[in-house]
Amino acid sequence: MSARNNKKIKPRPRKKSKPLSKHAYGAKFSKADRKKPGKSRASGAALLQSEEKYRTLFLNAPDSIVIMDLDLKVLDANGQFGIPPAEIVGKNWLVFFNVTEEDREFSVQLKKRLLKGEKVGPAQRKYPILGKETWVEFHPALIKKDGKPWGFQVIARNITERKQADDALRASEEKYRTLFESAPESINIVGLDGTILETNTFFGRSRDEVIGKKFQEMGIVPAEYLSKANEFLPKIFKGEKISPIEIKILNNKKQERWVENHISLVRKDGKPYALQVISMDITERKRLEEQLQQAQKMEAIGRLAGGVAHDFNNQLAVIMNASELIKGTFDKNDPRTEHFNMILSAADQAASLTKQLLAFSRKQIVEPVVLDLNLVAANLEKMLSRLIGEDINLQIALEPEPVYTKVDRVQIEQVIFNLAVNARDAMPEGGTLKIETAKTFLDEEYARSRFSIAPGFYVMLSVSDSGMGMDRETLSHVFEPFFTTKEIGKGTGLGLATVYGIIKQSGGDISVYSEPSTGTTFRIYLPMIMPKGQSRAGGREVVDETMKGSATVMVVEDNEQVRRMIVAILKNHGYRVRDCPSAGPALEEFGQHEGSIDMVITDVVMPGMGVKEFINRVLETRPETKVLYISGYPDEIISHHNILEPGTNFLQKPFSTRSLLKKVREVLGTG
Repeated sequence: MSARNNKKIKPRPRKKSKPLSKHAYGAKFSKADRKKPGKSRASGAALLQSEEKYRTLFLNAPDSIVIMDLDLKVLDANGQFGIPPAEIVGKNWLVFFNVTEEDREFSVQLKKRLLKGEKVGPAQRKYPILGKETWVEFHPALIKKDGKPWGFQVIARNITERKQADDALRASEEKYRTLFESAPESINIVGLDGTILETNTFFGRSRDEVIGKKFQEMGIVPAEYLSKANEFLPKIFKGEKISPIEIKILNNKKQERWVENHISLVRKDGKPYALQVISMDITERKRLEEQLQQAQKMEAIGRLAGGVAHDFNNQLAVIMNASELIKGTFDKNDPRTEHFNMILSAADQAASLTKQLLAFSRKQIVEPVVLDLNLVAANLEKMLSRLIGEDINLQIALEPEPVYTKVDRVQIEQVIFNLAVNARDAMPEGGTLKIETAKTFLDEEYARSRFSIAPGFYVMLSVSDSGMGMDRETLSHVFEPFFTTKEIGKGTGLGLATVYGIIKQSGGDISVYSEPSTGTTFRIYLPMIMPKGQSRAGGREVVDETMKGSATVMVVEDNEQVRRMIVAILKNHGYRVRDCPSAGPALEEFGQHEGSIDMVITDVVMPGMGVKEFINRVLETRPETKVLYISGYPDEIISHHNILEPGTNFLQKPFSTRSLLKKVREVLGTG
């Protein structure tokens, strides 16, 4: 709009309308016409009356009405938007209203379309009217006279407030849509019949996969949980608040996840319309709770065992000393002496048991000293060879440099002997026992998974066997006192409980990795004593820019926690990552993935398909793909079971961020 239209003009007071001699469309009536008698005069009067009526409507319409000729010259206007008609009548629309070239082109195109006979819908433009940015909605129309184009009528409506309201609503919707879509929780609107109406993320599934479907049809929630809806829905409809509901669901990879659901009622027009379900993945919390419960259980058992051992030691002291006193009153050849020797022998064995119980309960008096774990393992080699027998191949692999830690020498030797005896018993037909030491760094990921250990540098002592292994149920009880899988009379069930107590008392951690028919690996982590000038606490491995990559890597690992850790490390360092829990889904992913997959990182022992068959099928279709095997077992134990060929690319768990990235680059040939 031109600058003159930006002036504030006081609207002139309208005078009372007089009969017009010329109406807006240009019809003329002479004085002679008005004086004509009869029918002609009556018609003229009616026409004048009609013109007066529509002129009044024209002037008082809430919208701005402008009449233009074919050259877009303004012939008439009703003076809305605060602009008096006298300001614009006689002016050209293109010059007066269209400030920019874009505006002028817009008006010219509208004119062309109207002259072609097109019906032009409402058009919206923004103009500076009287110094204010004003949104105007145009309703243009062609005016014909005697069947020929004569001019144009434009009805213009001020829609600024509506636009502002729409913009505010859109901004509000975008704001809450952003919050909705970026929320870490799964937010779902579910119809009262179970139909999913809206979702931001549905347990790994896209919106298109689930909108319009029912929970019951998708097999996400087990039936026993769906039946519980009948218990809480009536309470929700009554307006009662219900406690969060914890259930197990299946994600898009058919993996079980623990989910905490916060459910509330959504009303529409005052009536129940749907349920809002906010779901939080609490699988990690559940795992930590289980670890805490296990730790508390072990602590409680330890206290009980320690208390019993303490009291029983007092009784043993009386039994042993009283027996010695009575035995001393007998002649050496007295047959009763042998009976007291049996009592004293049994008391000695009982004292040995109580000593183990005290070690488990961490109440045993210890004398920790700084020692090199390499020397401890090396000094025990001959004794261990005699202990395990000739049919078991003993391998000892030591860290090239000294590995110092602070521990009671007798206790750490007891730990090694107990683990070696368990390994021997798990290999009745012979096998391989490997003992190794190493320096290692346990990062935040590992620390979070173990609950009771801090990140930093540690000395690792590993004892692995190629024996019969253990299932998950056995593993869950393996450190409990008096728990044993051995035959009656062949074990007290205190060996591993004692090991657990010693390691915890020494400020370390112990983990066990085992699969039936594959073997078992115990790993012990003890705080490393660093050389002077270096600090162990808060230590970190340095991962520099050279560790980054851009290859596409497939991670196949049935342990979800380990898989998520590997995926996070690789993604954080530039790799494109696909992941699957087992070989079957991984092969499907290979078939569907259009691009190249440069590398597969796979666990050696997986459910379902064997790793050899899996990799053979991968290499049949993609022979260029590199393979890195990972396992909780040492490579020698894996090779013993003929799972992997010697020299295969292998990385032993647990591994640090740096060691994983270094190995990946080495296998890809970029390291």
